[in-house]
Formats: sequence, C-alpha cells, structure tokens
Amino acid sequence: VMVLKSTEMRFSHGLTTGFRDSSVQVGASVGKSLAEACPNSSEAKALFLFVDGHSPNFDEFVIGLRSQTQLEQSIPVVGGFAGDRFPYQATFQYYDDQVVSDGAVWALLEGEAQVNSAISHGCSPLDVKHVVTKSDRNIVYEVDNLPVLQVLAGYLTQAELDDWGSAAAMLAWGFDAPADTPVDALLTGQLEPLLPQDEKIIRCMVAKDDETGGIVLFTDVAEGSEFWIARRDAQKIQQKSEEMAIALAEKIGDRLPKFVFHVECIGRGQLILRNQQKLDLLEGLQQRIGKSVPWIGLYAFAEIGPAAGQHRLHNFTSVLTAVS
Repeated sequence: VMVLKSTEMRFSHGLTTGFRDSSVQVGASVGKSLAEACPNSSEAKALFLFVDGHSPNFDEFVIGLRSQTQLEQSIPVVGGFAGDRFPYQATFQYYDDQVVSDGAVWALLEGEAQVNSAISHGCSPLDVKHVVTKSDRNIVYEVDNLPVLQVLAGYLTQAELDDWGSAAAMLAWGFDAPADTPVDALLTGQLEPLLPQDEKIIRCMVAKDDETGGIVLFTDVAEGSEFWIARRDAQKIQQKSEEMAIALAEKIGDRLPKFVFHVECIGRGQLILRNQQKLDLLEGLQQRIGKSVPWIGLYAFAEIGPAAGQHRLHNFTSVLTAVS
C-alpha cells in the first residue's frame, strides 16, 4: 500500500465490470467516466488501468474507450491484468470497499507532474518467422497453412505439451513493433517508446481449445500477421532490465521522482527468477532511479505500456513509470 499526499497532484478513479459480455462496452463506460472526470484534458497526466486477467480483449477495450474520449491518446496509459497464481480460475479487482471480478479499475492522474515510462522484455526469438494464415479476432487456428498446435509442437517438450500451463509460461509470440508509426503520432513527447526496431512486442498464449485447435491471445491477430516464436531468457531479462533503468534515468534527468509504478510479468515472479534474483533485479533498478524514491508495483498476467508510438498490451514484459 502506498499513500500519497500532494498539493500538486490529484487522482480520480472508477470501476466498470462486464468484460465477459463485451470488452467494447467496458471500454466505452470507462471512456465516458474519464470524459466526465476530466473535462479539461490539459490537466491529465497519466491513466493507470487495473484489469481482470481472464476475460478482456484489450483491442476491443481500446475501441470502446476511444468511442467516448480521445483523452488517452495524449497521455501515458500504464497498468496490468490481474493474476491468480496460475490456477487460471478467477482474478479480482479492488475499488474503495468493493471487491469484484470481470472488471476494470482506473485511476486518472491530474495536476503538476511529468510522467516517463520505459519497457523491456526478456525473450529471445527462435529460428524462423511465421505467418498467421487463419484467425478469428484473438483466436489463431492456422500458422503457415498448418494447424497452429502442429507448428507449436516443434518448439515444445513432451512435458510442456502435456502441461499447457508450463508451455504458456515459457513460450510466447514476438511481433515486430510497427516501424512506420511516428513516435509522436498518438503520444506526447514525454512518452517516447524505448523498443528498438529489432525488438518484439510479446504476446503469450492465454489458452488453447482442443476441440477447435485454436490458440487464444489477449489481443486480436489479423491473418497475414508475421511473428517469431520466442522463449524466456533469464540472462536477457537481467540485461534488458538494466538497459531499461538506464534509459528511464536519462529521461528523468535531475528530477527526483515522486514515486515509481512498476509492473512485472507474473511468470518472472513465480517461475523464472529465484527470490534472490528478483531482489537483485529490483535493487539494480532502484539504484539507477533513486533508492529513496517510493516504489510500488504488481505482478501481472499482462502488462500495459508504450511501444512504437501507441499504448499496447504486452506479456513477459516489465513496465517502469516514473512520476516526477
């Protein structure tokens, strides 16, 4: 728990449920609430999102959001999807004295503040590029004109094939960040992305449907989309985290952040890094940003942060946001 007291910053917040019925409608409800809470968009500095970890389609949520307000296109949007320690049963969101599932809690930061974000993942692409050849929204059925499960079998051990949770925790899909998107097309200059053009936007495989042979992702995947299969790499996690901290420290400059909001992939917290490795990684980040800076965060099923000029959903990723 972090308590903030400030004469310079203020927060408004809200809750919407209903992802199982329609991610678009949840996004529209959040967008309407944001427009009512902040009629003067120049005062808005950042939007923090805390979302159910099982039901949302993030692309459809954003469509609904933008149907009611353009506010989020000019400010940083960061946050995460709630996790449940891998039973994959239910996640919970907290709003004042309410505890809900299937919801989105938001907090809008306004006032005198500067917000900078940085992002990194720890995955290494494997061998060749693949192409999605049959999909429906966020479900992929065929890759390279072959059943997607047949293609994935070439990358998984037998133990991983027998235990889908293990497979989904280690193997991901890496999509190129669009090279033709201007950095400032949707975001202000204070939120320029850190991903080099050879980096990937990582998507995890949320679930598989043995009846239809489909693989479910958190976001829509169009037919013709190109991607690489990628695996987590503990050494790369350490390396990229250090690079992320250095880049964020350069953006902040001489300003001492009021606080840092840190979202990490839940797999790093439970499966990939041992406890001492996690502590060492966190200490390294804090050394770069400032040991005295208040620091709060969460482990998430999916992470929300900037890449290639847009707000995007990520997996197997770390997002650091400094509010100065």
